[in-house]
Amino acid sequence: MADSKRRLVNNDLVYRERVDIVLALLRSLGILSHSRISITGLLHRVFAGALVSAYENQTKVELDSRRQADL
Repeated sequence: MADSKRRLVNNDLVYRERVDIVLALLRSLGILSHSRISITGLLHRVFAGALVSAYENQTKVELDSRRQADL
């Protein structure tokens, strides 16, 4: 998550585009909620960025959540 925050602050356009695509997919599949985007939007963007970073680095993502089965 820290790496994702750092990369989002830097203006890496390719990374941001990948994050936007993953974020749109997570929202369209109902994994991330559309409600209260103004409150949770940044956290959702960082989470999507963490998934993109994990994919790029070929590492696993371990997530403890009630919705883990959806992912």
